[in-house]
Amino acid sequence: MRRRAFLLLALLGGAARAGRIAVISVRNRPAVELARMIRPLLNPGDALNVAGNALILRTDPDTARQVEELVRRLDRPAADLLITVRRVLRGRHSTRAARGGVNVCCGDFRLQASVPMDEGAAVQAWGHEHTVETAREQPVRTMEGSPVLLRGAGELEATAHLVGDGGVQLTIRSLGRHGEAGMDTVVSGRLGQWITLGGITEHETDTSTGILTGSRHAAAREEIIQVRVDRASP
Repeated sequence: MRRRAFLLLALLGGAARAGRIAVISVRNRPAVELARMIRPLLNPGDALNVAGNALILRTDPDTARQVEELVRRLDRPAADLLITVRRVLRGRHSTRAARGGVNVCCGDFRLQASVPMDEGAAVQAWGHEHTVETAREQPVRTMEGSPVLLRGAGELEATAHLVGDGGVQLTIRSLGRHGEAGMDTVVSGRLGQWITLGGITEHETDTSTGILTGSRHAAAREEIIQVRVDRASP
């Protein structure tokens, strides 16, 4: 109670400017866990603190009502979830080539180059392309609100929360080589939907030319990291 009273006094200094202080009780989930979900949704200048099993929020009345409604929906027993990481590797290769020909006759003189043909000039062109795609999946079982390392996705840690009717919110945290925490990114989607976290694309082109000939080879390599959240089977 002393800590809660201290936080209330600290927040009252800005109450007139912000418009409202709300104390929201939490029953089923850790208040710290809900605070992590709510902070990215607040406006600049808002304040949110945790005191025991309660959230102390200083914000405008409309935002306070929205946060209270969100807490009512989130404050329930944690769900058992299955988080699957998918790493997609996609390669595309294409080749384009052309060659020309000329056949000139003048009396007993004949000049013929490259493509066999009747008298005159012509160009032949052709090409082909193909795509190769592979995907590797790594599932991991976890409880809603518990951070889990996304193996196969680099140094990333994910915390999943169910929101609304079939929605899911993921907090993605990058980790350093020695496990130190980095920046958090919040992404949203639906249960059972692949959510793209990011990717890289590399391009390579090689062109060659000669007398009456030319070719161009292009290659592209794409790597995509995706994640999907499902309810775990009993």
